[in-house]
Amino acid sequence: MARKIHPEILKFLSGISLFQKLSPAVLTRIYQNIEERNIYNHDVIYYRGDISDKLFIVRHGEVMLTFGESGKSVKYLGEGEFFAENSLMTRTQHAGSAIAVMDTLLYVLDGHFFLELAQKEPILSGNLIRLMSNRFREHLEPDNKITSLPRRMICHVPLEEVQGYKEKLDAIVEIGGYSHVGKMTLVPMESFEKVSLQDAIRKLSLLRNKFPIIHLYFQQVGLKPEFDKLLLQADQIVFWEDNPERNQKKKLKLYLISDLGSVILREERFVM
Repeated sequence: MARKIHPEILKFLSGISLFQKLSPAVLTRIYQNIEERNIYNHDVIYYRGDISDKLFIVRHGEVMLTFGESGKSVKYLGEGEFFAENSLMTRTQHAGSAIAVMDTLLYVLDGHFFLELAQKEPILSGNLIRLMSNRFREHLEPDNKITSLPRRMICHVPLEEVQGYKEKLDAIVEIGGYSHVGKMTLVPMESFEKVSLQDAIRKLSLLRNKFPIIHLYFQQVGLKPEFDKLLLQADQIVFWEDNPERNQKKKLKLYLISDLGSVILREERFVM
């Protein structure tokens, strides 16, 4: 039995540049051939050298594309953006990898269906040709606008009372701003209280477009269970503590939540 399409999903699909001006009937057919795939942060979607037979669309979350042998050139994709169309169309290997950098829901469209539909729907094929032409032209530009500044999200967790905690965080951001062209900001975890993980990730992804480096921080001492999943979106966790041994149980709980290492976390301690 074919899936019914929710008006919100229809609106989302119609807003994707590749699907603009397609009729609701065609968008419904596309949705009926989509597989929803949850990808956890730091999980690889495909590697450099792979060949895709799928088209990937970011429903929500954030994906990092790497370019070149070193993988140091990167581009970040957010909600409503798509990727892997070049490998799908040309049957060539990916020039880089695709990695989820926050928990991400992908709409995965079967490549065989997509290519057949593009042959039948002139609007879709026209959109595809125009978008691929634009991306090819971007690659040829001298300043290579496709690449982005590397992004990082660090979370600060005070496990004990820290004198001048906020002032020290302000100093970290101020000093770090000199080497990152000011593209760094502080965001309290408590600002996401009563916000769903999906909406929190959406807000952070939008903020990262302006500030590639975000320092999340707890205003109060200790870990709060309601923020566990958001905390695990961080690339690095910094524990502020005087006696690391005294807080082992608290940190062990966090590692258990992360499924014993399924999420790669870099732990650092700030010893007072």
